[in-house]
Amino acid sequence: MSKIDINTDSIKNELKKYKDKPIDSILEYIWNGFDAEADNININYSFSVNAGGLTFGYPKFEIVDDGTGWDLDNTDTTKLFLVSQKKSSPNKSLPQGKDGVGRFTFFSFASGATWETAIGDKKFKLRYSSDSLNQYFLEKIDEEIVLIKGTRVSFDINTSKLNEYFFTNDLKKAIAAEFCWFLKLYPQKNIYLNEEKIEIDNLIYKIDKCDLTLSSNKFDIIYIQWAVKPLREYSKYYFINSNGVEASKKTSGLNNKSDEFFHSVFIRSSFFDSYEFIDNGENDDEDQGSLPIFEEKKKIFKELLLKIKETLELNRKPYLRKISKERVDSWRGDHILPIVDNLGIKQEDYENVIKEIYIVAPQLFTNSNDEQKKFIFNLLSSLLSTEDKNLILKILEQVYKLSEEEKHDLEDLLNRTTLSNIIKTIKEIDHRLYVISCLEKILFGDENQYTLEVEHLQKILDENFWIFGENYRLFTSTEGSIRNTLIKFKNEILRKDDEEVLTTSKKELDLFLTKNEETSGETKSIVIEIKRPSVKLGKKEFDQICNYAKTVTREKSCNGEKISFKFYLIGTDYDRDVVDQIKAMKNNGEELDGLAFIFDDRHKVYIKKWSDIINVEQKSKYKYLQEKLDIEKNDLDGKSAPEIVEEIKSK
Repeated sequence: MSKIDINTDSIKNELKKYKDKPIDSILEYIWNGFDAEADNININYSFSVNAGGLTFGYPKFEIVDDGTGWDLDNTDTTKLFLVSQKKSSPNKSLPQGKDGVGRFTFFSFASGATWETAIGDKKFKLRYSSDSLNQYFLEKIDEEIVLIKGTRVSFDINTSKLNEYFFTNDLKKAIAAEFCWFLKLYPQKNIYLNEEKIEIDNLIYKIDKCDLTLSSNKFDIIYIQWAVKPLREYSKYYFINSNGVEASKKTSGLNNKSDEFFHSVFIRSSFFDSYEFIDNGENDDEDQGSLPIFEEKKKIFKELLLKIKETLELNRKPYLRKISKERVDSWRGDHILPIVDNLGIKQEDYENVIKEIYIVAPQLFTNSNDEQKKFIFNLLSSLLSTEDKNLILKILEQVYKLSEEEKHDLEDLLNRTTLSNIIKTIKEIDHRLYVISCLEKILFGDENQYTLEVEHLQKILDENFWIFGENYRLFTSTEGSIRNTLIKFKNEILRKDDEEVLTTSKKELDLFLTKNEETSGETKSIVIEIKRPSVKLGKKEFDQICNYAKTVTREKSCNGEKISFKFYLIGTDYDRDVVDQIKAMKNNGEELDGLAFIFDDRHKVYIKKWSDIINVEQKSKYKYLQEKLDIEKNDLDGKSAPEIVEEIKSK
């Protein structure tokens, strides 16, 4: 018996997303087979049958693949957790597994799992128990298994959830939805459930094939529109070489429309035989030939993507028009859509408006639950109603007061945007002015000594990080250690799954903001450490932010010509040591911005006062807009920090 250097509870905690989700666990085992280059996955189950012909007890259950097998002579493979020898890429479909966790997920539905694997002339047996995942039994065997190659994993089921209905209905549907795109990408691969092949043709809503020639390069293209959403795969383009092997893949660009237009596009061509694509279609391999050839291929590739997208858009609108009618019929049948005849509106006209809105903005409905849909439908009926005129009258009243020149300006503006966008913009300006006033109150007001970092400042800034720069998004906020934050950052933002994070720091970052510059391809991030008003910034606080900066910038994955970090230490005041530190950096031209230390041109530390951020950087920007829009200030007199925080959250 051997042991992994981590306890069972820790393993289960890392895998908590699989708890009570046996389907997700089983899908992991199927992916493990395909990661091992299997062409066939056999899922076998059977129940005991009593004299009356009824099944009883827990099933026998195994998953068998004909892949390369598992060489367990390398016992380190079985000792490691959250480490995998598979080298995954966000631009390819295999391997899927990358963390080395798949083999442990059986705990969600079984008390134990046994692997029998054959590779070459070697055969092994490995066993884990769910109550001691940090221990395993491993042995070499000779005659016990009949596998020529590949792996069989059998499970000791301990839950009634894995009943006959689970296998024939839930699991079967989940496998089809999970692997439909993959089985089209690799048509030679198969999945069998008790010797019955999993079929995916019933998941296809529409399929089109065409040939396209660009600069003598021929592309065979298959467009598939899915009737259901693939479980964990976005709509993507798959680029396949002349041998039928995936060279790369990328998202189609239509994933964020929330319109149920689920699709996969498979493009096969010898064009992809000698050209390794990354997600933006560019190539960083110096051996790909001369620059003119590279530029020509890049041009062809961009033209190819444009042609494919045009075809998708041509199919998308008619599909939305068709399903908009289906959705309206369904909403009417489920009594979500109101009857509006009593409002002086023809039901047919009203429903036609809903259909058109669905075509233009499907996310308004697809991202809403039934109660939210009812609210939206009632609001729309109210705006169309001849009885309920209050909102329309208020808008008309304001328009009536406009001068002829102002009306002309409004008409011109509405030709270039919408009234909704104008209202949203004014509301956003009003909200920002309110937040600035609130920060002034809790930072500089009479009771500022009671203002706390986490309870007050943090809660406001989590929702209003625009204060530190436009277009940033909040990546983390005191949600875990620096180590966990950097692992998440390199995987989700930098797409560097293969890089290892070395730091073990358990310190927490107050705010971590990041953004990607589309034009330059740069990733810019801001790490912020905030201090309550009662803390005067000094050497201790400066050393703290510098230590955070060193920890982050020493990581290999966080370095690169297009990756930069700014580290902000922010308080209401600072001492002489900080003043001297900022002055020492004045020759670098950013003294007014509070530059305090430079690691290199891409990584810098700043120390800022709240008064400069609020008065110089923010109030001066919005004062002119406030005066022109004539927006009244909110009354904050007598309100405490907790009350102000609650008011901001409720707005």
